Amino acid sequence: MRKSMLVAATFVVMVGCGQSQPQAIPGMQPGAVPGQVPAAPYPAPPVAAPVAPPAVPAPVAPPAAPLTPTVAPANPGDYVGTRMQQIYAQYGQGRTPVSPIQRGNLATSATQDFSVVLQAGHCYTVIGVGVPTVTDLDMFIFDPAGTQTAQDQATDNFPIVTACPSIAGTYRVQVKMYAGSGEFGVQVFGT
Repeated sequence: MRKSMLVAATFVVMVGCGQSQPQAIPGMQPGAVPGQVPAAPYPAPPVAAPVAPPAVPAPVAPPAAPLTPTVAPANPGDYVGTRMQQIYAQYGQGRTPVSPIQRGNLATSATQDFSVVLQAGHCYTVIGVGVPTVTDLDMFIFDPAGTQTAQDQATDNFPIVTACPSIAGTYRVQVKMYAGSGEFGVQVFGT
């Protein structure tokens, strides 16, 4: 009860002295109530959004290396692939592959045709290889009009034909199993 009388007495003294509100504390703004957080005298500056660091450019990949024959085939158990690498090393004339190895399996006297697009003004070496049971493999090249332009009829199982066409287009490579039988492969190399 004493506390409430003291508060009432303080209020009466203030009103009696002509003061309507408590005395301001030094540094306090007029009209502020002690213990209350004063309002900012002006609007607060806008808060800037965090700035993301600049993006780091992705590394640029080096240009792809030109397609070149490998020293050893991907599968060492692949006789045709291994033999193609050996014959290419001897007779490829430094030309690069322009086709994958086309594969087949023929009986004696049978033929198989492959198509390849050749450009005018370029030279190509077409290499064929057969497994050991292939004793004589022959190869022929026909231009887009169907005219035979090159051939290899040597008695071996790795025919090699060179062509430098004057007309661009789709050429036909024909492989003939002259003697023996079995798996073979044909690959085109060019400049």
